[in-house]
Amino acid sequence: MYHPWRTLPHDVVVEFASLPPPRRGVSRDRTIVLHNRQKQAERRCTLEHEKIHLERADMGKCRPELERHIDREVARRLITFDALIDAMAWSSEIDEIADELFVRPEIAQTRIDNLRPAEVAIIAELIADLHS
Repeated sequence: MYHPWRTLPHDVVVEFASLPPPRRGVSRDRTIVLHNRQKQAERRCTLEHEKIHLERADMGKCRPELERHIDREVARRLITFDALIDAMAWSSEIDEIADELFVRPEIAQTRIDNLRPAEVAIIAELIADLHS
């Protein structure tokens, strides 16, 4: 499993504070501020999201299109294809899948919605094998 805390650059400081809704995190300079009321899986997703902002040096208010692009990258980094298949093998409920993958449900859904064609083909083959 990918651990965003372990890949945090040594010069980045993480702080916890109360942030106004709907903000979960903020990045500026070499500091990431995480909303202090998030659960661990939520913090994991938010930390990775803000790390990507720092990597790309896009600070400040970002366009919704950029935020969606970053969430797709977060989903790819946090959810391996094998882990996704394992989670989907025993549940079709997005909340349960997210729980198993230790991510927010919207990140799990983003990963599913953005499967690569080769990944879709593998899943289709697995489903066909189950029904044969």
